[in-house]
Amino acid sequence: MLTRFSSIFLLLSFFPLSGCLYGDQEGMAMDAFSRNARKYCETKNHFSCLAYSTCYKNVYSKNFKRNSADMALMDWAMPEKPHKENEFGERDYSSMMENINNKMLEAENNNHHHLSVSYAYMLYAHNDCAIIIGDKKYDISLYEKEIQDEININK
Repeated sequence: MLTRFSSIFLLLSFFPLSGCLYGDQEGMAMDAFSRNARKYCETKNHFSCLAYSTCYKNVYSKNFKRNSADMALMDWAMPEKPHKENEFGERDYSSMMENINNKMLEAENNNHHHLSVSYAYMLYAHNDCAIIIGDKKYDISLYEKEIQDEININK
């Protein structure tokens, strides 16, 4: 039989665990963004992938107070099934930014402005950091004003 003291002890020990189990979803999403950006860089055999992925995460998290649903958008932008896989059966991230750009254009053509803007935010972060790895920049000029407004709000 649990005493009142042991009940309180069990309850108090649960709180820190609940923080670990249900932690900061935004932080977890940003870590996933960073991992995906690094995988993108590595599959393209660029140097300075850690610097690129850190830059990507910093630019995105500093400028855009978005929710973790954007992580699902990044995942959705990966190649359609069957996923292009490398020799180890893992996802091929080499076309991730191109896929995000294509999804942005597709959403734009289907009048899904909110999706287009979310993809443009991802490309903005890439464009800001692309020089680190000498990678291509994408045209997000259609969303430039909205992106700048978002950045100014979050300063």
